[in-house]
Amino acid sequence: MYHKENSQYGGSFIFSSFNDFVTISHRFKHSYCKVNILINLNISFIQKYYFASAKELMRLNGTTKSFVANHLAESVAGAVTIRAFEEEDRFFKKNLDLIDVNASPYFHSFAANEWLIQRLETVSAVVLASAALCMVVLPPGSFSSGETFSIITFGKLNVVLFVQ
Repeated sequence: MYHKENSQYGGSFIFSSFNDFVTISHRFKHSYCKVNILINLNISFIQKYYFASAKELMRLNGTTKSFVANHLAESVAGAVTIRAFEEEDRFFKKNLDLIDVNASPYFHSFAANEWLIQRLETVSAVVLASAALCMVVLPPGSFSSGETFSIITFGKLNVVLFVQ
């Protein structure tokens, strides 16, 4: 199910990804501005697409959940009548069908969360790989060993914390 902390997830990732990129690109001044803009546009498109889908899935989940709650309340209220006409099996089967219909939006919401995580991990891996490639390709002495260590470690730490 889509939760509020998941909506904060994407925003904090955008900030940390942008922060990583600024840490690396401050050494290069203007050469990475275009790439930085493309990465931020890509992440904001992913975020908007996900939020729209998650909102619709939440609406569907609420709609189908009301049918389950309504059927359960009516079944409890009419339990004596249902038993008198020996219709327990029919009501039980209808209840299971409604629960199955309610589980579908939850499954799709879970799949949407996984889709978002996969896309954001890919963007993070591209940023980290680009930073490592830039540090290798630049002439020796462009970065001190401490700067190189902190940039790569900070990027890997963000990936590990984001996955968990």
